[in-house]
Amino acid sequence: MNRSTPGPRNLPNDMPGAIAVYDMADTEWVPSGPRGVWQQNIRSDPAAGRWFGGVRFEPLSRSGLHRHLGPSASYMLSGSLVDHVTRIAGDQALINITGAVHDVICYDAALVVARVDGPVLYPLDQNGILNELGVDAANAGETVDGTVGQSSDILIDVEALTAVPGPTPGIMRRTLFDYAGGGHATINCSWLRAPKCPPSSRRR
Repeated sequence: MNRSTPGPRNLPNDMPGAIAVYDMADTEWVPSGPRGVWQQNIRSDPAAGRWFGGVRFEPLSRSGLHRHLGPSASYMLSGSLVDHVTRIAGDQALINITGAVHDVICYDAALVVARVDGPVLYPLDQNGILNELGVDAANAGETVDGTVGQSSDILIDVEALTAVPGPTPGIMRRTLFDYAGGGHATINCSWLRAPKCPPSSRRR
């Protein structure tokens, strides 16, 4: 079923196989928690710790130190972000692995689309990006530990991946990340649409 939605409404979880189309130019930017960080909500399920949408960082803003209790996938549209060991720039994708601990800092303006598949643990309640997914560390019985500074990311140069034919003629895809074994039957892909042939090149 195709469903076109005019505004920032959530896609219900009881619509398996549904496709929702959003005009992001009409989707409201709302504060994400830390100063200088904004989010566009496409899909949000705080009870399950799942979120999908756009995130905008102003110069010299930061996410706040946090731990991912599930995987997170991001694609950079513009600008760049850094954490303890990784810099992600435009046309790159980033996977935060389950258990990752890091703090994301923006030195220039940045725009990213992100999918979060697990709660995010902060040292203090509502002390970080996407704070509606945040879990108070004291309540969770966890603390930020020695994993800070260790590699928390899988960085992917999307354009460097080989595109293979997709299930539909004229569509190619690059596989970025397979969630198999992590509780989600999902594969993160980049889709490429082949341009139409000009009339002069069509076979007669």
